[in-house]
Amino acid sequence: LYGFEPYASGSGSSGEVKADVGIVLNEIAAKGEPLDWFELYNTSSAAVDLSGFLVADDLTDVAKRVPIPDGTLIEPGTYLQVFMDKEAWPGFALGGNEELGIWTVNGALVDKANWASGFSGETGTYARSPDVTGNFQPGQLPTPGAAND
Repeated sequence: LYGFEPYASGSGSSGEVKADVGIVLNEIAAKGEPLDWFELYNTSSAAVDLSGFLVADDLTDVAKRVPIPDGTLIEPGTYLQVFMDKEAWPGFALGGNEELGIWTVNGALVDKANWASGFSGETGTYARSPDVTGNFQPGQLPTPGAAND
């Protein structure tokens, strides 16, 4: 699928996940080059089909939520890097003073993040530290497909 890169790694438990589906929003590059991206991690012991899950850069406006394409699967203990393109899927990009959420097909919040300007700058990301379980920290070195430092 366009814009999705799976990666394998270790395991961990979720941070502030709301719906218990095993998915954690782990890292965000709001000034990605050439595209913005975010990374999900599957903490569960089973593959999770993300087809139809929803993403948006607005945590309150349901109309802005965009479904993840069919066939998007994340294996247990793996990272999935998701590229965002204003001209393709999902039709929006990220920036400073922004937020990002992911919801189940039924609209239950899975995970979210919000950040101020500069928290995900030109050379850094907004990432959980420690990896998968910690709180989001600004200015982290990009680690797509690998544990956050």
